[in-house]
Amino acid sequence: MTQKKTKRSDYSEKKFVDDLWQTMKSQEKKNPALGILHEMVDGSIQLVGLTGGIACGKSLISQLFLNKQIPVIDADQIARDIVEPKKKAYISILKNFGPIIIKTGKEKGHIDRIALGKIVFENFEKRKVLESITHPEIRKEISKLIRRYKKEGHKIIVLDAALLFESGLDHLMSQVVVVSIDPDTQIKRLMARDKISENDALKKIQSQMSTREKAQKATFVIDNSGTRQNTQHQFEEIFLQLAGSLHTRLK
Repeated sequence: MTQKKTKRSDYSEKKFVDDLWQTMKSQEKKNPALGILHEMVDGSIQLVGLTGGIACGKSLISQLFLNKQIPVIDADQIARDIVEPKKKAYISILKNFGPIIIKTGKEKGHIDRIALGKIVFENFEKRKVLESITHPEIRKEISKLIRRYKKEGHKIIVLDAALLFESGLDHLMSQVVVVSIDPDTQIKRLMARDKISENDALKKIQSQMSTREKAQKATFVIDNSGTRQNTQHQFEEIFLQLAGSLHTRLK
């Protein structure tokens, strides 16, 4: 486990907080990212971003947080939910990409994520269009869940997002945990998980921000190359520091 730089926000003057709160509330509809910041501004909660390279074992760390009764928001699941038929993002995607990305057969009417992914992977401008449709909706849903968990009294909330850095959500986090493994292990795990060739596994890995680059941007890094026991030991150390950091902020 490696500890990196620590981010924190310290709003000491009540009037400043109140003014900022009202300003962000009025602008939230135009910029959903402000909804997330809005929930953080009084410093009573700590948002922890969780990410990592493909097949690095992020889901294990997510489960360890859940075992601690820490709510985990699954941004990847939200990304799937917002493009269900008849939803706002679905309608916009259909309008911009046409019926070619709609499934037929048993899942008739649903978006074909593979077909859509192929289009945006090969065309940067198309990818930006897709992001402009989905990212605001994803952030709105994240804001709603943060608000809900905050009302329930949770002080630490985890955002599990494969594209945490790529989407810019890392800037809204108090801390960021990156899960990494050595390159050889990553390739082997991905090949086994997705039942693909080594060449295809390499292509998938190279299509994303490298784990090394993510680790450089993180507050904490968990090396998941070894045993589960070793990974859990690293997690426990990080959890103690997160809890201690929150206690200090609330003093």
